[in-house]
Amino acid sequence: MALSDLRPVAAAVIVRAGRVLVQVRPDAGPWQGWWEFPGGGVEAGESWEACARREALEEVGLEVEVIERLDEVRWSPSGRGGVHVVFLLCSCAAQVEPTPELGQELAWVDAEGLRTRRFLPANEALLERLAERLS
Repeated sequence: MALSDLRPVAAAVIVRAGRVLVQVRPDAGPWQGWWEFPGGGVEAGESWEACARREALEEVGLEVEVIERLDEVRWSPSGRGGVHVVFLLCSCAAQVEPTPELGQELAWVDAEGLRTRRFLPANEALLERLAERLS
C-alpha cells in the first residue's frame, strides 16, 4: 500500500511527572476496549502537530505543547484501510486534569502500565522505548 493510500493520524503522547496519558477505545467501532494514545485523523491542510493539539483538546480536554516527534508507523490491519501514524511527545499543565470527553476510560500510567495493557498493534513499536524513557 502506498503512503498516499494511508490515512494520516497524529497521536498525542502526553507525558507528565513520569507518566503517560492513555485511553481505552470507545465501545463503538473497531478495536474497542484496546488502549491507545489520544489522537485522530489529520484534516486537510493541518500539520501533524496541530492535529495532535486539536485531538488532545477534543478527546481529553487538555491543551498540550508538542515537544518532539517520537516515531511514525505505517500499519494496515487485514481487511481494513491502513494508517500512517505519527507519535508526538507532548506536555501539558500540571494542574489541569484530563476529562474523558468521549466517555472513554483514561489512565496516567508508568512504564509498567505501558507494558501490561493491551495496546493497538500500531503502538507496539513505540511502547518499549517509551517505557524505558519513563523509567
